[in-house]
Amino acid sequence: MAQSIGGIYAALRLPRIYSALQMAIARTDTRRVVTDRYIRAKKGDRIVDIGCGPGGMLPYLDGTDYIGIDLDPNYIEAATRNYGERGRFIQGDVTQVADQIRGQCDVVLAMALLHHLDDRQARALFDAAANLLCPGGRLVTLDCVWTTPQNPIARALIAADRGKNTRTQEEYVALARVSFSSIDVHLHDDLLRVPYTHCIMVCHKEVVPRKP
Repeated sequence: MAQSIGGIYAALRLPRIYSALQMAIARTDTRRVVTDRYIRAKKGDRIVDIGCGPGGMLPYLDGTDYIGIDLDPNYIEAATRNYGERGRFIQGDVTQVADQIRGQCDVVLAMALLHHLDDRQARALFDAAANLLCPGGRLVTLDCVWTTPQNPIARALIAADRGKNTRTQEEYVALARVSFSSIDVHLHDDLLRVPYTHCIMVCHKEVVPRKP
């Protein structure tokens, strides 16, 4: 992963500090907006949340069959402690569950993850998501994005992010196109209390027509 992990960034590996920062800068309805408008999960849907962190999305996905995956053991420990009765959490890589649920997922999430990955890693993530999804399923991603023009405060905050692979909308889409042919893109500058720009992609897995 291409990200800064030393100095002040090291504190963000502590689940309490990470969650506190998220709550401080996000609007009170940010996760609800993303969940209702873009994820649109139904009860019984199987969801895999790649890079789930301390599990902050799970409270908005009631009634789903949820699996959260993250490389950081601190995040997984916190997520299991807080939400272990409502979902399953795995410390490791998405490949650890890929074979078990290949083609069986309704929704795959990658929230604030792509800008931590280089192009090779991002393409691997899109490929893994496509393999996990059932026909008609969707991958939902959310990341900071470079735009022109862009609020200078937003630009400075994005430049200071731990993830060092922030891209333009076109660059995110180009990476997704390797695995998905149908992609809806939405830009937001209203998800945080501070000036910031997000790119949300909803990548649809095609339904293969039945042969007559």
